[in-house]
Amino acid sequence: MRPQKLILILLSVGALAWGLWAFITDNPQAGNILTLAALLVAVLAVLFPLGSSPGTASDITAEKIESYATTLAEQVRKVTQSEAVRRDLVEGDSIRIPWRLETRRNVPALPASGYVDDLVEVLAAPQGPKRLVVIGGSGSGKTSLGLLLTLARAGSGNASPIPVSLALSSWGAGMSLRRWMSHRLVTEYGFLGNEGVDPKTGVAVMVEKLLERQRLLPIFDGLDELPPERHAATIQAIVGSGIQSFAITCRAESFEAHSADGMRAMPVVRLLPVEAGQAADYLRAYTESSEIGPLLEALAADPGGELAAVLGNPLMLYLTRAQYRHDRPLPAELVATGTRPEIERFLIAEFIPAVFRPAPDSDEGQSWDPEAAARWLGFLAAFLERQKKRDLAWWELYRSVPRWVTPVTRFLFGGTIFAVLCRGAFGVFGMPTTGLVLGFVVGAIGGLLLSLAEQEGPRQAAPAFLRRVPPDFVLRSLGFGAICTVPGGVIVALLFDGFHYVIIDCLAFGVSFFLARLLYAPALPTQAGTPDGFLRNDRATVFYAWGIGGAMGIVVGAFLGLSFESGLAQRVKDALGPNPWLFELATWQQALLGAAAGLILGMTGIGLTVMATSAWGRFTSARLSMALRGRTPLRLMRFLDDAYDLGILRRSGPYYQFRHDLLADHLTSPGVARPVADPQPQP
Repeated sequence: MRPQKLILILLSVGALAWGLWAFITDNPQAGNILTLAALLVAVLAVLFPLGSSPGTASDITAEKIESYATTLAEQVRKVTQSEAVRRDLVEGDSIRIPWRLETRRNVPALPASGYVDDLVEVLAAPQGPKRLVVIGGSGSGKTSLGLLLTLARAGSGNASPIPVSLALSSWGAGMSLRRWMSHRLVTEYGFLGNEGVDPKTGVAVMVEKLLERQRLLPIFDGLDELPPERHAATIQAIVGSGIQSFAITCRAESFEAHSADGMRAMPVVRLLPVEAGQAADYLRAYTESSEIGPLLEALAADPGGELAAVLGNPLMLYLTRAQYRHDRPLPAELVATGTRPEIERFLIAEFIPAVFRPAPDSDEGQSWDPEAAARWLGFLAAFLERQKKRDLAWWELYRSVPRWVTPVTRFLFGGTIFAVLCRGAFGVFGMPTTGLVLGFVVGAIGGLLLSLAEQEGPRQAAPAFLRRVPPDFVLRSLGFGAICTVPGGVIVALLFDGFHYVIIDCLAFGVSFFLARLLYAPALPTQAGTPDGFLRNDRATVFYAWGIGGAMGIVVGAFLGLSFESGLAQRVKDALGPNPWLFELATWQQALLGAAAGLILGMTGIGLTVMATSAWGRFTSARLSMALRGRTPLRLMRFLDDAYDLGILRRSGPYYQFRHDLLADHLTSPGVARPVADPQPQP
C-alpha cells in the first residue's frame, strides 16, 4: 500500500474514533463533534483517490496503440472533411491546379506533371513517396493540397501513416520538435493525452508511441511563416527527427534559400498557375451570375494578360467567384485595363463586404453589417499581430482588454454582489450595516485576488469527476479554496458562538470547492476539439460549480438554522432585541431559512470563485468589454462561426485562423499591397 493511502486511512479512523469517544463520554457537544468528524471523513474520501498513479508507457499494448490510431484517423477525416467542404475542395467544386515535379530522385511512381487531384491519388497510394516538399506562391493551393492529401490518406482504412496537419507558425522557439508536435496534437485531438505525458520530454505518451511505430504522417504547413532566421534550424530538426514520412509546404523563395539544408534530396513538387481555360471553366460552372460574361470574354481574348495572371492564382480565382456569386462584379474598367496589383487589391478588399452580403438566391436575412464585420475582423487581426500568432483562441482574448480593467471590475463587482447578499443575511439578525460593510470588504478583496490569478486552460471534455489529478493542481486548488472558504468562516464566526461552527462551515465548503475544482482537472476527451466545444465544456463546468456550492449551502445552512437558538452569539441576540421574531419560528422554518440563505451564499461564493479563473469566465468579461468599446460584436462566437462558414476564417482544432495571411494583412494595413504569387520559373 502506498504511504499516503495508509496515512489517509489512519486519519479517517482517528476522526471517527474522536466522534464516537465524545458520544460515549456524554460530551455536551457530541452532536457537533460527530458532525465535524463526518465532514473530516468526507474530506479524506475526496483526497483518497489522489493516491492513484497513472500507468506507465510500458503498460500500453500494441492493440491499444492501434485503437488510438483508428480513432485518430476517423477524427482527422471528420475534421478535414468539414474544412474541405468550406474550401470548395469536395469533388466537382475544386479548382484544377497544375503542378510540376522539380526532381525525380528516388520517386519512380511519381509522374513529371499533372493536376493536384491526380497527385493526391499517387501520394495516397502505399507505394507513394514517404517524404515530399510542396512549393508555390502565396495562395497557390499548398494548404489545400495538404487538406486533400489528409482526406485521402485518413479515409484509406489501411495501416498507412495518418496525416496530421501542423502549422509551423505555432511552433514556439525553445521547444523541441516532438514536444511541439505533442502539444499541438493533444490540443486538437485531446484524447491523445489520456495516457499521460512523459515528465522528462514533455511529450504525450501516446503521441510518442504513434511516432515510434511510424503511424503519423506530419504535414508541416507554412515554413515561410516562421521568422527567416529559424528556417534552417527548423528544416534540420524535421529532417533529423527520425520521422520517416512527412511533407513540408513553403513558398518558392524559402525553398530556394534553404534547398541545401536537406530538402533538395526529397521529391519537390511545384504548384503552377491555373491555366486560363481551366479558370474560365471553373467560373462558368460555379458562378450563376449573368454579369460574368465580360470577364470571361476578356480572359479568352488575352490568356496571357494581367487578368489571366490574377486568375491563375487559386486564391484570387476563389475570391473572384465570391464577387460574382454575390452580384458584385469587377468594374468594367478594372477588367479591361487593370494591372495585376490593382485587381488583386480590389479582390482582397471587397471579399469581406461581398460575403457578408447574402447571395441573391439565399433565403437568409442579413445578420451582420459588412462595414462593422470588417472593423471587428480588423481588430482581431491586429490582436493576433500584436501577439505574434496566427491562432485565434477565444480563451486568450482577455489579453486584448487593458490590464487594469479586470482587477477594477472584479473589485467593484465582487464587492457589490457580496455587499448586497451579506446585507440581506445579516439583516435577518438585525445587523444590516455590518453585513453591508463586511460583504463589500470580503467580495472586493476576493475579487481582486482572483483577478491576479492565472487563468485556467479551456476544457477539452465535458465535466467529470476524476480519480487522478496532478499534485500542482491540488496545491493551486488549496489556494483558491482559502479565498472561497475563509470569508464564510468569518461570517459564521461573527454570528455563532463556538469554534466548531466555523470549522464545520470551512470544511463543508472546502469539500464543495474541491469537488468543483475536480471538474477542472484534466479530463479524458474522446474526440477532436472545436472552439464551440471547448467553450460549452468550460461553461458547463462553471455551472456545475454553482450547483455544487448551492447544494452544500443548503446542507450547511439547514444545520446552522437548527442551531439558531443554541448557537447564535450573544451580540446577535442583543441585536435582535427582547422579542426576536426569529425564535418564534418553528424549528423546520428556522432550518428552511438557514437553507435558503446557505443556497444563495454557497452558490454565489463557490460559483463566482470558480468562474473568476475559468477560461469561460474571463472570456465573458473580455467579450462584454470589447463589445462596449465597439471592438467586437456581443455575440462574438456566433460571429466567428459565421465568418468560418463564409470562408473568411478556417479552423485548426479549437483555434480559428484567417483563411490566408493576405486577408489579415489587408485588415491590419489596408493601404499596403503585398505580392501575391512568386514568379514562376520557366520550364
